[in-house]
Amino acid sequence: MIGRCGLCFLDNTPEVELGYVLDEMYWCHGLATEASKTSLKHGV
Repeated sequence: MIGRCGLCFLDNTPEVELGYVLDEMYWCHGLATEASKTSLKHGV
């Protein structure tokens, strides 16, 4: 597993947070951007 990305509701608010974490070996390859865009696309 190289990391994770996803959406979650913030406690006691109507807001949603996008979060991600990647192993440092995979930084600067555009993976967080790709995963974030996909999460937002499917979360709306």
